[in-house]
Amino acid sequence: MKLVLPEIFSEGMVLQRGKRIPVWGKSVKNDHITAVLGDCVLETDCGDDGRFRMDFPPQEACEKTGLFVTSSVTGEKISFTDVAIGEVFLCGGQSNMEFLLKYDVGAETEYAAPDDPDLRMFAEWLKQLFGESEGKDGYGIFPASLNFTSDLHSMGQMIQDGERNIFETIINIENTPRDLPIAAFEEDFDGFKYLEGKPVSLLNQTALVGTANAHIEGEVPQILFSIPDRSEHSLGELFYFFEFACGVSAYLEGVNPFNQPGVESYKKNIKELLSKYKD
Repeated sequence: MKLVLPEIFSEGMVLQRGKRIPVWGKSVKNDHITAVLGDCVLETDCGDDGRFRMDFPPQEACEKTGLFVTSSVTGEKISFTDVAIGEVFLCGGQSNMEFLLKYDVGAETEYAAPDDPDLRMFAEWLKQLFGESEGKDGYGIFPASLNFTSDLHSMGQMIQDGERNIFETIINIENTPRDLPIAAFEEDFDGFKYLEGKPVSLLNQTALVGTANAHIEGEVPQILFSIPDRSEHSLGELFYFFEFACGVSAYLEGVNPFNQPGVESYKKNIKELLSKYKD
């Protein structure tokens, strides 16, 4: 079979209402793909590597609909006839949950990976939030952060082929307040002259999708959070979600998320060492 969708797509799946619904997969080079979700029809062409992606506009909640993906070159068709559109909850039991239980065993590090440099300090805040709230009584997943695309080359090898004890949380901003065109050069010295004049945001979003797909192929469990913009409202929702999720997660581990008894140890040692310099 040439036409393939990720395992996250399955019968009985629940798709999130009120949000864009991405459908992606792989077929043969330059194939023409048609996707149908309810009454909505989308078409796109595969790239040279056979990959494709389409984003359905936000849908209203419905108890049952269908998703159908067809290849015009191979004639193959993938059909899901038992699809609901509603509220999707992490670990809520939906059949298309991507964070499978098998990944929970041995997952020791979660790294936040914002794809926008404006979210770098947000990722630092996430480390503080989860580190001081969950790291008690021998519990807690080690929180880390990377900045994509800056850290892709330096850490990409470890993520792709290193020990499978990590999972990633990707944070994406869909729309940028301003954009810049890619400059033009007389010579095609890097083979990308065809991108002249296109927005830099196109490169960022392409890098996001390409990187996410590569990490999925490398069996790195992945969660994607996407906010529409950098407005106070969108960022506020993001802060609130992680604060609430952190509290719930800590209580599920049986620890108090509101104290930090462990930090008193180093404070005590530093005070004792400094006391030697008293007159």
